[in-house]
Amino acid sequence: AEEWLYQDVVTHASSKSKNNNHSTTGNNKNKFYTLQANPNHADDIALFPNMYSDMNAQGETTPKSLKEWETPLLLKLNDIVTRAQQQTQHLHINAISTDFFDASQPLEIALRLMGLSSSS
Repeated sequence: AEEWLYQDVVTHASSKSKNNNHSTTGNNKNKFYTLQANPNHADDIALFPNMYSDMNAQGETTPKSLKEWETPLLLKLNDIVTRAQQQTQHLHINAISTDFFDASQPLEIALRLMGLSSSS
């Protein structure tokens, strides 16, 4: 999910990419991009809906809740956006859609992207 999300940001939220593998043309002033950070194993359609069956499994290491399932990715969300910002020019994210704001910190990411800080 982490690599898919990174690729999605680089491909759809930037007007031009520094990395030729992810170049887009034009600019995104007339487009609306939502960073959708909700991992679900759908990266490989053959695995869907294993997210829920994994959560219902009885193993000691399987997540037992949606928060446990999503937290590892959500804690990396700021790093994913930072990495995408370093690889692209003019990153344009209109909205961040995610769960569990304590882990994903969408406000802090948005303020950083605007060149502001959440600390006073």
